[in-house]
This record gives sequence, C-alpha cells and structure tokens, in this order.
Amino acid sequence: IASIRSAIAFGKKYNLKIVLAGAAESWKIAEEVAKSGFPVVLAPAGRSTLSANAPANDWDPYDTPYVAPGILARAGVKFCFMTEDNSGSNNIGIRAAQSVAYGLTMDQLLRALTLSAAEILGVGDELGSLETGKIATLFVCEGDPCDLTSNISYAFVAGRPVKLESKHT
Repeated sequence: IASIRSAIAFGKKYNLKIVLAGAAESWKIAEEVAKSGFPVVLAPAGRSTLSANAPANDWDPYDTPYVAPGILARAGVKFCFMTEDNSGSNNIGIRAAQSVAYGLTMDQLLRALTLSAAEILGVGDELGSLETGKIATLFVCEGDPCDLTSNISYAFVAGRPVKLESKHT
C-alpha cells in the first residue's frame, strides 16, 4: 500500500499522468486511488494453478484476486486488465470474467477489457468502442463474449472482415 501511496504522491507532486500497473493491493485503498484519478492495471485472477491465484499477502482474504476488480469499480477507479505474457493474452477475457462471480458487473468487465484499456493506453479516441471515426476492430459471437463455448460468427480488423476458416485464422 505504501508504494501505491508513494506513486500517487509522486504523480501529484510533479503533475504527471501515471498508471498504477500491477497494483494488487489497490483495492485496500480504492477510495484514495479513485480520488487521485490515476488508473489501475490489474492482472486478472484465474491462472491455471490455484496457488497462482493467491492474494498479495497471506493475511488477505483468499478471494482477493477475484474481488479486487469489483471493489475498484464500485469506488469509481478506472481500471483494465493485463496479461503477464503474450501466451496468456488469449485467455484474458475468460480469466477476467471470473470476477463477475465476485461482484464485478458484466458491463464493468466489458468496459475494462475495451474502452478503459484503450483510454488508459492513450488510444481511447481511436479504439475501445464503436463510434463514428474510430477504428472498427471487433467480433460478433453467439453468446457471452467471455465464454469458451461461444462461437465467433464474424470478425473485423480495422473495419475489414476477417475470414474465419479455422480456429487458427
């Protein structure tokens, strides 16, 4: 918590735009983070082994990695999710969606995965939502977009349709 507070103080002192990346304990001071206006980038829970989903501290509640996004959202903190590596990027939606069972709403989840991520990265005027003038990269699926069993019907990258011949294309 001290390092998060120090980063906030540093950003305010020097009038910087900072992002609190990997701030696993930000949920503990969610109101303070919200007041700062600085966004948070979280690693979602749902890693392949249970021990990898442990809270930052042994004394924190066991479900902290799953509950933290909902706490941040309720406090008004802009946040998004990150992957730890390229190979994990294909599961980010599924992993992040597990937080819906712990208080994050589906609307908050979708925003964190799309528009909030684009805004935090500084490209919200080009990406992250379907609006006139933005780059249209999207997919259409049958069912929940974060469910492994949902089939993708259509995909578009920069407004151009992508052929869905196989799961590899």
